[in-house]
Formats: sequence, C-alpha cells, structure tokens
Amino acid sequence: PAPPDGAELALAYHPAAGLEALLRRAVPADQLAAACIDEWRRTAPAADVTRVTAAQTGTAKNAPAAARYNAALAALKRR
Repeated sequence: PAPPDGAELALAYHPAAGLEALLRRAVPADQLAAACIDEWRRTAPAADVTRVTAAQTGTAKNAPAAARYNAALAALKRR
C-alpha cells in the first residue's frame, strides 16, 4: 500500500553511500586525493588550478590523502 499522506520516508542509507562504495572499489586510498583533484581541474578556473598546483607541489607525495586535501582547501580559501 501507498504510505499515508504526509508520511516521510527515511533513507536506510546515506545518500552518498553508493559513490563512497564505488570510490573504495575503484580508487586506491593513496591515490584518492589526486584523483579528486584531477577531476576538479577539468572545470576549475585557471587561477584556482594554479593555486592548488602550487600547494600540492609543497606537499610531500607520500603525505596522507587528508594532508593533500587540506593543502588544496587552504590554497582555495578566499582571503
């Protein structure tokens, strides 16, 4: 039967769970930050790409993904 009018449906999963599962299967953890930044570069303004590239250059290649992500965020922070 149809749910009663006004009833809210609760999701049994997080809306991003499918994307998260796909990323876990397809992208190794040590390459996740680089993969995300590469995808972002496709549509990002040139000035933002330059700032993030400079920030990534200053971050060690073997740094944790969170450190590389945080460096990119810090570079993009508007002043």
